[in-house]
Amino acid sequence: MMTPRFIAILLSSTAFISQAAIAQELTAPAAAGGGVEDIVVTAQRREENLQRVPIAVTALTAKAIEQRRIMDVADLNNLAPGLNVSTTSGASPIITVRGLNGGGVVLPGIDGPIALYIDGIYIARTVGSLFDLAEIERIEVLRGPQGTLFGRNATAGAISFITKGPTGEWGLKQDFSVGNNDYFRTRTTLNLPEWNGLSASVTYMHIEQDGPVRNLQNSAYDFSAVTNGRIGVIRSARTLGLKNEEGVQVAVRYEPSSDIKFCPSSEHLA
Repeated sequence: MMTPRFIAILLSSTAFISQAAIAQELTAPAAAGGGVEDIVVTAQRREENLQRVPIAVTALTAKAIEQRRIMDVADLNNLAPGLNVSTTSGASPIITVRGLNGGGVVLPGIDGPIALYIDGIYIARTVGSLFDLAEIERIEVLRGPQGTLFGRNATAGAISFITKGPTGEWGLKQDFSVGNNDYFRTRTTLNLPEWNGLSASVTYMHIEQDGPVRNLQNSAYDFSAVTNGRIGVIRSARTLGLKNEEGVQVAVRYEPSSDIKFCPSSEHLA
């Protein structure tokens, strides 16, 4: 007959073996590829290995973005410790990092505590920042005060979006997505071959979806009288919350050849 102490030891051993098996299963793909994947981030305004950055930063690679189906800013909710994103009826996301709320800051002269950046360009207001992510290479979430490198509007943290640049090789990628409420999303990316150090890529994205609430009123408004016929009859949407969006992203990169030389001072211009 097994004693209670023996049963406790047996359960502890079983739990330890299960945890070891799970850990081995998670680390096996990384070991098969030659070790842990190196993730390069620009959290300190220069390219560094994520493991060597001495700040609290969460980096999502392009593969992680695709696997987690991150389509817009609202999908960043709970993807990093202390990060919460909620939406309102408009186009303004309410972003919270470590308990500090950055939503609703629309008055001039009032700075928000969370900074949003796209390729290093600062987005001053959250109004209209609920945009879709067409071709993103990496998303970096920096938690804690980042005022030294990201300005005074980053007392709670900063979120940086880095778009994909051109590959310099000919390539075409097409994605389709479907869902409920007649959701349809298409994304087309075209990479052009490099020519004399110049490469470019173009991404086109289209999203459409019916709203979850049917509009029973279905009103019609005639604007022809007040606009001198430039605008006629406009009917209200048959569903509330519908989407019909289009976006284009163009990336151009120029890398001069080694034959191009720059003069360090004006003395060499004579």
